[in-house]
Amino acid sequence: MFFREEIIHDLNKIFNSNDRFFPYNKKILPFKNTNIFNINENDIADFKITKLFGFTNSKSKGFDSMTDFAYSLKTPDKYKEDNVIKFQTEQDFIDNIKHIEKRFRNKEYFRIYHQKWNDRYFLSNADGSHHFGAIYRQCIEQKREYKIKAKIIEYEIDKSNLGFLLSNFYFIVTNKKNDIILYTLVNEINHSICSITFYEWEDGEDYLLILNKQDQLSDILLNNIKNQNNSFIILNKILAED
Repeated sequence: MFFREEIIHDLNKIFNSNDRFFPYNKKILPFKNTNIFNINENDIADFKITKLFGFTNSKSKGFDSMTDFAYSLKTPDKYKEDNVIKFQTEQDFIDNIKHIEKRFRNKEYFRIYHQKWNDRYFLSNADGSHHFGAIYRQCIEQKREYKIKAKIIEYEIDKSNLGFLLSNFYFIVTNKKNDIILYTLVNEINHSICSITFYEWEDGEDYLLILNKQDQLSDILLNNIKNQNNSFIILNKILAED
């Protein structure tokens, strides 16, 4: 399953990156630095952590939301480690807050990313997430409240710039298992592989293909791709949705 906003986020990185993922070829280079997001910042002195949807830049991976993460924490009787993180009593709540505030004592505020299109907030947190999860869980279960000083970095999709890219490129995703099919399709039209941009998705299982619409051979390749029984997903219609 591919989520529209996650794809847009990755596209924004591709077109605004100086690393090896950016497709440096003549047909795509003019589109470099096309921002798909408008970004604004504001400070909030009393942000409630129960508004958080999840983490970013965290060591804790594989959770769909802050709620899922908080409820994955084990109760003390099921915890085999020495450094048990508790989340039941008033003292547990105080201790976890002390841990967080001590760890982040040199920061003026917590960085929180806000996705405006779905109103989700993500805490930028390289460490200490388990204690945050414990505080969050007590706030939910015991109707407690914990507020932090936050800098909110708000992301809003720039529909104009997104539309600009969609009008100039085809964006297609395929699993790496389709390597042979893709190689065959490309060679059937004698199309130089370097004029098709490949972006390896972070999960390591999929490719994102970027085809320039100005290239007539891209249209030929696209038509061939459409005949591959769902081995390829053309993303343009998905990305164009409001």
